[in-house]
Amino acid sequence: MPLLENVKGKKTSSKTIATAMKMGKVLGKVTVLAGNGFGFIGNRMFEPYTQEAILLLEDGVSPQRIDSVLGPENYGMAMGPLRVLDLAGNDIGYRIRQEDYYLYKPKIVKGRRGETWTKLADELYN
Repeated sequence: MPLLENVKGKKTSSKTIATAMKMGKVLGKVTVLAGNGFGFIGNRMFEPYTQEAILLLEDGVSPQRIDSVLGPENYGMAMGPLRVLDLAGNDIGYRIRQEDYYLYKPKIVKGRRGETWTKLADELYN
């Protein structure tokens, strides 16, 4: 996999970041600097992709068709999204979703005009 996410913590020095980014390039990786957040970058981008694949499956599209259309030939991925889910294990996905809810409990957010919103996960309004 060409992507290398270098994660910056609160106490990570500029020198450490520079060294990690340089090492990634030496290894032939595409290096990106990420903050310490749930799923970092790759998984946060990959999750909606797999969710759409699951919705297609629920709509009656065969797993083989989904993986052939959303897989290597059309999207440049090593394998289709359902094959990835099978390889990772659906039990792992379930645990991640449980942790996701725990990490992103409802939060109160103030709007620009002073209105109060409840924020949950990636939803803006409840």
